Amino acid sequence: MAPPTSSSAKSYRLDRDWATDAAYLKAQSDDGLWLHKNACRTGPASAFIRFGESLGNDLCHNDIVADIGGNDGFSANAFYLAHKIRPIVVDCLPDRLAHADRAYRLTTVECFIDQHIPLDDNAIDWAFCSHTLEHVRDLNAAISEIARVVRRGVYFVVPIEDASSHMEHAYDIRRVSTWRKFISKHFKVKLAKSAFSKEAHIYGVPR
Repeated sequence: MAPPTSSSAKSYRLDRDWATDAAYLKAQSDDGLWLHKNACRTGPASAFIRFGESLGNDLCHNDIVADIGGNDGFSANAFYLAHKIRPIVVDCLPDRLAHADRAYRLTTVECFIDQHIPLDDNAIDWAFCSHTLEHVRDLNAAISEIARVVRRGVYFVVPIEDASSHMEHAYDIRRVSTWRKFISKHFKVKLAKSAFSKEAHIYGVPR
């Protein structure tokens, strides 16, 4: 079966009315979504650290690493403490990025990843993208942009759950296979597994 296209992707879209960027940002700005304040913050941080560990000798001290949808930098800082490489934090929320800069001295990039990531092609060696794709307004465009800027590999963590009550989510995808179809349009998927009932981990290499 072919990967979903922009038109078929509408089947997975939630009915969210974000007519403007400002409306979208407001929906994403709930105070409970700050990662460093969240009771579940150690989950994505630990996954990012384990991703670095899984790379072994392929992860070098001068590699460029990015946390795409990295929120306030909590996970990126945990990666730095474990691997001594400071990731770039890419996100659309200026207050989250300001915290990443102020609290952790991380380089930040402010953008909507489904519109344009202001980095050159292949500018990033490795990327981590946890619980971000379900928020974007154009899933195919976001995955395409990530594939454009990443040279070696991306570790995606995505939800497998009923997202209808999450007003900040744009997509409700409940199968690992469906996420894989979206991601495999732009990535060679090397790993796709359910970590537990509400989450999937997918590792891909840009095509």
